[in-house]
Amino acid sequence: MKFLIEGQEENGSEVLESKLAVEEGFGVKPILIREGGSIPIAAQMVATTNADVLLPGWGLDDDGAHSPNEKFCLEDYYRGYVQVIDFGIIWRSKMVV
Repeated sequence: MKFLIEGQEENGSEVLESKLAVEEGFGVKPILIREGGSIPIAAQMVATTNADVLLPGWGLDDDGAHSPNEKFCLEDYYRGYVQVIDFGIIWRSKMVV
């Protein structure tokens, strides 16, 4: 399981909490990597909302992203869904109203 961090510090609260959620969803600790290109809308989101943006990516080494034989394991899709829910629960518990 690889975990892509785009524009975030490895020890930032968003990353640390998302790492916990990945571990809950996938049952393993994520490996932090920086890879791939940029996503132009991310900079616009930061500028517009004045909020940090965290772009987690789920995938295996043999997924062949953007290739003619690209694949994505459905189990990873469902585990990623659990990770997103867990991350939301973690963040909601820290919200100050």
